[in-house]
Amino acid sequence: MTTSPRICASCATSNPPQAAFCFGCGKPLSSAPSTVELLYQRYHLLHPLGSGGFGSVYQAEDIQLGKRLVAVKEMRPQSNLSAQENADAAEAFRKEALLLAELMHPNLPRIYDHFSENERWYLVMDCIEGETLEDYLATISGASVSLEEALAMGLQLCDVLDYLHTRQPPIIFRDLKPLNIMRTVTGHLYLIDFGIARNFKPGQAKDTVAFGSPGYAAPEQYGKAQTTPRADIYSLGAVLHQLLSGADPSLNPFRFAPLRLPAGKPTPQALAALLASMLEMDETKRPGSMSEVKAALREIATHVASGSFAAVEPEATPALAVAPASVPSGTLRCTYTGPDQSVSTLAWSPDSKLLVSAGEGGVIDVWNAETGKRVQRYAEHTGKVRSVSWSPNGICIASAGEDRTVHVWQMRSGQTIRVYREHDHRVTGVAWSPDSRCIVSCSLDKSVQVWEVATGYRYVNYTRHHDVVYRVAWSPDGASIASTGYDGDVHIWQAMSGKRLVTYSGHVGQVLALAWSPDSTLLASGGTDTLLQVWEAMSGRIQQNYNGPGVQIASVSWSPDGQRLVSGGDEDQVRVWERATGRQIFVYSGHVAPDPAWMPIAPNAYGTSTLQPTLSHREITAVAWSPDGHWIVSGDSDNTIHVWGAD
Repeated sequence: MTTSPRICASCATSNPPQAAFCFGCGKPLSSAPSTVELLYQRYHLLHPLGSGGFGSVYQAEDIQLGKRLVAVKEMRPQSNLSAQENADAAEAFRKEALLLAELMHPNLPRIYDHFSENERWYLVMDCIEGETLEDYLATISGASVSLEEALAMGLQLCDVLDYLHTRQPPIIFRDLKPLNIMRTVTGHLYLIDFGIARNFKPGQAKDTVAFGSPGYAAPEQYGKAQTTPRADIYSLGAVLHQLLSGADPSLNPFRFAPLRLPAGKPTPQALAALLASMLEMDETKRPGSMSEVKAALREIATHVASGSFAAVEPEATPALAVAPASVPSGTLRCTYTGPDQSVSTLAWSPDSKLLVSAGEGGVIDVWNAETGKRVQRYAEHTGKVRSVSWSPNGICIASAGEDRTVHVWQMRSGQTIRVYREHDHRVTGVAWSPDSRCIVSCSLDKSVQVWEVATGYRYVNYTRHHDVVYRVAWSPDGASIASTGYDGDVHIWQAMSGKRLVTYSGHVGQVLALAWSPDSTLLASGGTDTLLQVWEAMSGRIQQNYNGPGVQIASVSWSPDGQRLVSGGDEDQVRVWERATGRQIFVYSGHVAPDPAWMPIAPNAYGTSTLQPTLSHREITAVAWSPDGHWIVSGDSDNTIHVWGAD
C-alpha cells in the first residue's frame, strides 16, 4: 500500500494519501495535469510534481535547450497574508536559491536558473528521473531493503550531508526523510527540497523555524535552542532504521526498537550500536560529526561484504507488554485521580499507551494507561481546560481553554510550541488534521477556525452557526470538518475552504457530543434531547437511534473497527452500543457512587440533632475508545477516571 501524498492537479498542494479533497483549494483530487504555462519565455510547464510551504514544483521543458526536462520550483504570494509576510517568504525563497546555486555535489540537483515573474519567484534545477525513496519503499515487500543496499544508501547520504555540514557556514538540512530523497533506477540518491535548510550561526540562540517532519526530526527541533549538524545525524539514523526494519518512524515518533533485521537475518552488532547512538534523544550523546558516521558505516560495509562481523544474539520470544488479544468487558485496568474537581476532557495517545486528561482547574495531566502513573503535567492555562487532542503523529498535544487560547505543547518535554489567541471567547473544542499539520478550534464566539500549527496562519474562519459552537471533529480522511453546538444543528464543511456541505437538524436540543466513524462516512451525535444518533455524513440520512436511559449525552466515541460506540452522560454508568442494530450490549457501572453518607444537621428547638443523607451524584463527562481497540477510558464529575476492558 502506497503512502505517497496525493498532489492536487488544480493547485499542486500535497495532500495525505487518504485525502478525498485538496487541503489547499478544496477541490476533489484527481490525476489531471495543471494548465500548461510558459514561464520566462523559456520554461514550458507540463504537470505538478509536488508542493510544500509556499512553493510548488513542476516538471517543465526548457525550449531554448532542445526541450530538456527540468524541475521548476515556484514560490507564489498568498493573498491572505500581509505584504510584509509575503516579502519575508520571497526573501527566504531567494536565499534558498542563492544557497543552492553555490552547491555542487553528485547527490544534489544542479541549479540552472532563478528568476521572478508576475510577482512569483522561480528556481530551475535538474529534473531527476526516478521516484522518491518513500515511493520506492512502498513497492518492496515488508518496506525494508537489504542490508547491503541500506549501507550503500547510508554512505551516499553521509557523503552529501557531510558536504553540507563542512560548508562555511555549515548548512543543516533539517528535513531528511524518504519523501525528500530521490532514487534513480541505478540506485543513485539526491537530496531534494531545501525549504527549511539553514545556515548554522554560531552564537544564535534559537531557530526561526522550529519544525521538521514528525518521526524524522530530532527532538531539539521542537525546542527553543538552535539546531546543529547533529539534528541531521538523528534524521539519518531514523531513515536507516526504517530502511532496515521496515518500521515507519512517523507512526511512533522518538520510539525506536533495537535494530533487528527482518526474517531472522543476522544483525551486525556495530550497526545496531551505531544507530542507537545516532538516535539518542540527548544530542550530545550522538556521534560528533557526519564524517564519523560515514567512517563507521564504511567499516561496517567492509565487514558485511566479507561476512566477518559479530551479530546481535537472536532474541528469545519476548513476553510483550501489550494488551491481550481480548480483554473481558468491564475489566478494570487502572484508575486515575487528577488535581481538578471534575474531568472535562480525555484523549488517548496514538499508540494507546498514554492518556491526557484535564478539567476545572486548568491543569493537564499525561499518565500511563496501564499503571495510572503520571508522566507529565502542563499548567500553562489560566482557566478551565475544555478540550484536549493528541496529534496523530504522537508528538504534541493541543489544549483549549476558557482563557480564550489554544496551547500546542510537546508531550515529552511539556514545552509550549504555540499559543493561538484568535478567538474572542472561551475555546470549547479542538481537533487535529490527520497529517498533524493543522488544528481546528471552536469557541463560544460562534466561530470555528482552521489554522496551521507551525505558523499560526489561519486558513478558515467558519462563522455560519447561529449560537455558540461546542464541539468540532476532523474527519479521518482529512476532507471534512463537523461542528455543532447550542443551536442544535451539525454542520459539515470542507476542511480547507470552509464550504458548507451538509446541515443536520435531527436533534431538538443542544448537541454536546460528536464523533466521526473511522471510515469518515458516518457521524454519531448526542445532546440534551437524550438522543444518541448515527447518520450518514454526506446525506444527513439517519441510520440508527439508540434508545438509552433518557439522560443527556455528553460524550461519544467509536471503536476503531467502526462496529460499536461508547457513550456517557448525565448518569453514573457508561453504555456500549452495537452500531448496526442500535442494541445496548454492555453497561459499565464502575463509576456508581457509594451509598449516601449520613451527617448531623443543626440542633432543633428541643436541642436534639437528626441525621440526613449527603447525596452524591456522578455524571460521566468524557469517554474515549483506545486506538488499539482493547480499552475504554471514562471520566466522571467526581474527578475519577477509569480504564477498563472493551472486548
